[in-house]
Amino acid sequence: MEAEWIEQLGEDSFMNVKHWKRVGDDGALHVLGNGQMCAYEEGPVIEQVFGPPYSGISLGRLALEGIETAESVRTPGTDIWTHSLADGSRMTDLIDSEQPCLIRKIEAAGTLRFTLALTEWFTAVKDTEQRWLFHAEKGSPCYTHPSDYELFHCIEGSAAVRIEQTDARTFILSVPAGEHFLWIASRPQTVQAVKDAGYAACVERTRAYWAAFLARGRKVPEQVREICEGVAVLVKAQQGLDGGVLAGFFYHMAYVRDQYGVSRGLLKLGYLEEAKAILSYYHRIWQRYGHIKNAQSIGTPGIFHIHENDEVEITGYLVVQAFDIYKAGGGRAYLDSLLPMLKWALEVQMKHLKNDMLPFNGDETYIAGGFLPRYAMYDGSSEATMLFLTGLDQYIAYTNDSDGWSVVAKRVRARYAENFVRGGGLITNNPARLQPEEYPAERWGVCEECCHMAVLKKTAAARYLCPDCYGKKELPVRPRSVFQLTSAAFAPLFIGADVVPMDVLAGMVNEAARRYEENHALPSDPEGRGGTVGYDYGFFLNALTKVGHPLAAELYKTTLALVDEAGAWSEYYRDGKSYGCRCRPWESAINIYAVLTYLESLPA
Repeated sequence: MEAEWIEQLGEDSFMNVKHWKRVGDDGALHVLGNGQMCAYEEGPVIEQVFGPPYSGISLGRLALEGIETAESVRTPGTDIWTHSLADGSRMTDLIDSEQPCLIRKIEAAGTLRFTLALTEWFTAVKDTEQRWLFHAEKGSPCYTHPSDYELFHCIEGSAAVRIEQTDARTFILSVPAGEHFLWIASRPQTVQAVKDAGYAACVERTRAYWAAFLARGRKVPEQVREICEGVAVLVKAQQGLDGGVLAGFFYHMAYVRDQYGVSRGLLKLGYLEEAKAILSYYHRIWQRYGHIKNAQSIGTPGIFHIHENDEVEITGYLVVQAFDIYKAGGGRAYLDSLLPMLKWALEVQMKHLKNDMLPFNGDETYIAGGFLPRYAMYDGSSEATMLFLTGLDQYIAYTNDSDGWSVVAKRVRARYAENFVRGGGLITNNPARLQPEEYPAERWGVCEECCHMAVLKKTAAARYLCPDCYGKKELPVRPRSVFQLTSAAFAPLFIGADVVPMDVLAGMVNEAARRYEENHALPSDPEGRGGTVGYDYGFFLNALTKVGHPLAAELYKTTLALVDEAGAWSEYYRDGKSYGCRCRPWESAINIYAVLTYLESLPA
């Protein structure tokens, strides 16, 4: 039960102090990054290092041999991490603020050994006794898509460090007792620039970079200052120079939905410029290509991760996000520059209005997480329709209805309760949007049988299968099931939508609170068929706060208790344990938004 694992956590749980174990580690990751190069570490183990570009694949994994435990600590006010090893050795890691170079200072109490497991796409060439060069041809994966760029990396050690290749994909790095350095960079020239600057100068300028960034943040309550700083660093480290933010350890792309939650968290923490950079990133892509997809590459343009129905939901987030930034002080001139993209985002959604409802995006959280069956893709989505209407209303008010869309807004609003309110609550999907015979004959997306992405064909049962499964697998006719998922009920209060009456929202929040108090659990599916999406805690806390429910105090503690030792929230939880992707900007930003919103609601 959640109460049991909450009680196990002390106040210093919110510190960015990772107690690493070779065997049985909890998997918490921290991130280093400067917009050009990024690295994810599990304690002293470099799990990934990549960039430029941010959407590039990792060079490999650099593991520490023969050491069973370590303590990794983020230096306050920076993204510099120090690892104290069980043998008395000490290592300090940073990515230089000016160069795409990871610097590891090693103070070894005895001989240390590291193993580099090279990613399969790279080939290696020995350059000097202390330096190896690595190269990946065009076509290496950008997430699941072939890239159109080459990748270059090098690893170099100081004079006494030895790097030996044991097979095509494995290297052993030996470091004797004493002070040594290891550099991982894009090219030898980058390493030389860092060496010429000197270690002390690199540390000083990197400290100054992070101090200047954090100084722009808002003053937050002292009891959550450290966790707010950790989230701010986590997001900034994963934001490319072009403005796109990585979606965590697994996903080296910028996802529109994730960026919305990140933007809300950044604005709450006081980082307006970083929030604007996200939207400017999408604006440049739209200007160049004329569209925005589910996710796009960071640091190199033109690679898109496409899902079903990419013209809905994510486009709704873009519009709402633009007005969030405007209201936070983004400026009229900035919003005016975005209006052509916002108009496009609204127009493409209108094409999909059927019975005044929009469908689901194929990578929508509930579908991707298995909480909502993929067969419900073409059903009416209460959340996508609500996002569309919320953005449309703001666009109409700002432009004085220059496009004559108020008639559309009035019609969708008038039918929203009819389409999505049942028994005093909000349903997630409405199968009445389309009949199965109206579904398209083909679509790009995820096969309902094997889950591979391909051009899918519709079966006689209106299910979608890939070429490998079509004609060989039979899926039953989809049931006309209606779902009431937890997140969808809380979304209006997070987005600021007014289409759902407050008495309906309060009733849903009260019912969710009753179930929580009965079961001490928050399944994203009220029927308990899965775990909990990581941001549901923030959604629930925000909803409880907005309706003034006393359970908010407990959810505040619960939400904070989920933060891992590296200072992040995870993609999913089950019984208080993380699963899925770690070091997540989306969940971390939404949850810290809710934490601050709750604290702001308390009497002074």
